[in-house]
Amino acid sequence: MKRFTIAVMIAILLLTPESAFAAQEVAVTLNGEVQEFRVPPQIAQDRVMVPLRGLFEKLGLAVLWDPATKRVTAARSDCVVKIGIGEHTALVNKTVLPLDVPALIIDDATMVPLRFLSETLGAKVEWLAEDRTAVITADLPSYTPGALTLRDLLGNSWYLAGTETAFMFNPDDFSAINDNWPDGSDTIYYSYVDGTNVIRLVTGAGTELPNHFFTYFPSARQLIERVNGEVISAYSLDKNSAPYDPQLPPEPSPTPSPVPTPTEAAKTATLYAVFSESDDLMRLIEYPYDSTLDAQVLANGLSGATGLNFQIFGLELASDGLVVNWSSESTLLKGLTNEEPVFYFNDSDSLNWFMLDSLYYTLKENLTFLNIYYTSSNGNPLVVPFSNGNVTFSKDTPYLGSSFYIEHTDVPNPQ
Repeated sequence: MKRFTIAVMIAILLLTPESAFAAQEVAVTLNGEVQEFRVPPQIAQDRVMVPLRGLFEKLGLAVLWDPATKRVTAARSDCVVKIGIGEHTALVNKTVLPLDVPALIIDDATMVPLRFLSETLGAKVEWLAEDRTAVITADLPSYTPGALTLRDLLGNSWYLAGTETAFMFNPDDFSAINDNWPDGSDTIYYSYVDGTNVIRLVTGAGTELPNHFFTYFPSARQLIERVNGEVISAYSLDKNSAPYDPQLPPEPSPTPSPVPTPTEAAKTATLYAVFSESDDLMRLIEYPYDSTLDAQVLANGLSGATGLNFQIFGLELASDGLVVNWSSESTLLKGLTNEEPVFYFNDSDSLNWFMLDSLYYTLKENLTFLNIYYTSSNGNPLVVPFSNGNVTFSKDTPYLGSSFYIEHTDVPNPQ
């Protein structure tokens, strides 16, 4: 009887996940830096197991835990991972991938096989057996300081401006995360790409709502919701924060303010972004920013001011200017998904010239580059579709603006 009891106890211990990981700790480096975790990586069943949250957050993912289903959702603009405790498969961008060892909980940390990283995020993983060290090499996401990330958006409580009423965004309301989207229904989903500072609304049928969107303003730490250009609500990361209206200048001080020093001066950029409904003319808007001013910051500002996607990437310097690579996800290349007018222009040709001109004149106004060149990904020629055929732009010829700007503005050209 005693032997039977001991045998049962040993069997129970072998089936307990925590016991399987006892003491066989390993080291992990990421791009040459040793990583520290609350629960250290360990070896089990000849597999290196790492804490999912600790490593995924270092790689720029928002990690969300659902205690009811014991499932983890990790999301970045280019990757969505869903994994359940004890399951031998994971869902990666809606594709089912097998796991050599199921995800387990150890000391309240979700542990997954290290190899899973290379299969989900494209990281290079090398195991140094003698040193018991896992070497990870990965392209870490880069963000403009102050830009909103999906991790910030989903991982924080947002307060209705001026109140202590808080809510958190539901990850299943985001089109990239919800497994059932597109579902052909009239359900409205959020669509967001890291760093763009604009949350778009998309129907279950895949139709974008260009006149209803949220813009994040880093200086105010607020999300401003607009419908047809009107501010209808504001959500803040801070309790009892006064609603921020980017269209209004600050209230005048009742007494003269001292002249600010260069380090104290408010930083604003000038955007060629807004149209007037009354006379069809392009207007200027002052855009506050709290980071180093560059082309990416200005493009984000244009996205926030217009609701269009001015997404750019891969900026590079030319001998006499700046080369701007337009993203395939930008409205310029992806186009609108419905026929609603944007800025009172119904045709795609006007929209294309508006975006090309708006970014060009904004860059010329705020930066000191002599020339601006437009390309697409990897410096390839930028091909923009127009009603009478495609127009191609390359890094060999600087963009000089179009007649659209001349016809639709009374603002002088920037020098």
